Amino acid sequence: NSKGSVKAMADAYDRTLLRLSSTEDDKLDPILAKLLPIIFDDLVKQTDAALRAKVIGVLNNALTRVKGNNAIKIPVLSIVQRWFGENLAASPNAPFFRNLSIIFMDLGVPRLAAAEQIELSMAIIGQFGKLQQGSDRATLFLASVPGLSQMAAEGQKSEAMRCLDLIASLKADDEGLTLFFNAVTEFLLIPSGATDAPSVGGLASTSWAHWKARLKSKPAAEMIALKLSLLRWLAALGAGPPAKLVYLPSLAASVENYDAVCSMADSNCKRLDPELDLEKDEALLGRLIGAVLTSPPPGQEGASGFLRVDPKATVPMKLRLKVVTLLTRAVGIGIPKLSAHVVHLVRQGLRDHEQVQLASLQLALALSERADPGELAAATKAILAELEVVFWPGGGVVAMGPATP
Repeated sequence: NSKGSVKAMADAYDRTLLRLSSTEDDKLDPILAKLLPIIFDDLVKQTDAALRAKVIGVLNNALTRVKGNNAIKIPVLSIVQRWFGENLAASPNAPFFRNLSIIFMDLGVPRLAAAEQIELSMAIIGQFGKLQQGSDRATLFLASVPGLSQMAAEGQKSEAMRCLDLIASLKADDEGLTLFFNAVTEFLLIPSGATDAPSVGGLASTSWAHWKARLKSKPAAEMIALKLSLLRWLAALGAGPPAKLVYLPSLAASVENYDAVCSMADSNCKRLDPELDLEKDEALLGRLIGAVLTSPPPGQEGASGFLRVDPKATVPMKLRLKVVTLLTRAVGIGIPKLSAHVVHLVRQGLRDHEQVQLASLQLALALSERADPGELAAATKAILAELEVVFWPGGGVVAMGPATP
């Protein structure tokens, strides 16, 4: 920028700040509706340090005003749209943008009318794939929860149908849709009373770090309320979306320690169970298996889509038991492209709790009956080798138990 244009911009920001400061609260809504999106765009694009300070000064003034009066509306949807823009990824001011916009969103979402919260959620679902990896997804997902709750409210069936229409309008393998439902699953896996925990079973350490930054110190009662809102939304969607998207979130929530959450999750799973295609829906089976593996099978580290497995320190024993038990009645475990993952699950299950060991042995027997002939020899060899290592190391039995073959 030339010195003249920098001075002109600085003067413009000074005039904006003066006008903002002199405007009465009851006249502030329409001004903020126009001003905040423009100022946030300027923050993302601004490269001059002095002008950036001016922009932040305007935003801080607006923030002081909205914090002091709960009746002032904030154009949340317009702010959220800036998170999906291409400019944010390359902006040196991205940390300033994120920190300030999150504060505005946290203040603004509860002030939105029900219809506005729903529109916000629809926008986030539809564009979730445009978000950068990491904390952006956790942040925008949490901003969508109030609207999802409204869709499930009594008398809002038409809004749930609109959400179903949006999901149906996206491609079956739409990355953003998959990522959104992955976020639902991850959130429901987080124990309601452990938002300060150093790790969470079932989540990669990097994923938990992103969630923890937004959830730290959140009380259990609030977490339970958020989870119930999500489960009601999933119930309102019913079997409309593909099972590969909607089944795993409720199954994950069914291992929650609080009865209110796990009972509703169990109800959701029971309603969906008759709709599951355990023979041909390889995406559903792949996602179920991947959710309870702590590492990808050997040679599958670069797998993508429903075969991708994110490394995790641990997975909840109850969740692994539920998945392994479900898979024992799945004809689809014999699909060749799933073979390595099923074998790897059996091997990991044999090293788990005694109940999981027993279920894993049953899964191994089921696999022996359904495996593709071309995969059977390798699968059998790997499982027998694992059995020997676990139960007969060095040729002897370390400890006899119900699971010992």
